[in-house]
Amino acid sequence: MNLLLFPLLRLFNAWFVFPSRNPALIRCLRPFIVGSKSILDVGCSDGIVGHELAKEAGATIQGCDVVLQPRCAIPVVRYDGRHLPFADNQFDTVMIADVLHHDLEPIRVIAEALRVSSGRVIIKDHYWENWRQKYTLYFFDWISNAPYGISVPYNFQQPRQWDEMFRALEVTVEVNQRFKLFFHDPCTQVIFVISKANHA
Repeated sequence: MNLLLFPLLRLFNAWFVFPSRNPALIRCLRPFIVGSKSILDVGCSDGIVGHELAKEAGATIQGCDVVLQPRCAIPVVRYDGRHLPFADNQFDTVMIADVLHHDLEPIRVIAEALRVSSGRVIIKDHYWENWRQKYTLYFFDWISNAPYGISVPYNFQQPRQWDEMFRALEVTVEVNQRFKLFFHDPCTQVIFVISKANHA
């Protein structure tokens, strides 16, 4: 069944989902990229969002991902999902957009992002507070990722789980913003901007 369904979903995403998602995501992330000189895009996918944000900010950008796409708009290296192949404090901004719910231990990914950041870490992901929100996220995550061979463990966090991770990491939460990508967005979206306590 997937042999027939996945090609159709890839066409659906290419024609309808990504053309609306990417500009909306760029618009939502833009205010938090201002002033950046060097950006790491963790889980960059095709790099289009990171490329546009870096161009607007006049910043350099490097991408990394566990699964490399056939084409990427920014320089990209493969990484193992655990250890970022970069030096401590190498980038002033690290961006993690729609990545952490693909990892069973998101706190480890955030810790690595903090290690390589000399400034802030921008996290764009999701949250859920009821079963309707949770299974809506499951549905759209599968549509957007499974056709490309990307793991979908559906590890979406509740607000208290985000809070617990940030407390455990002893970070300063500068921004905690819920939003919609567009008017009819069915998914619950959130942006966090965090930094090491000594950089606050």
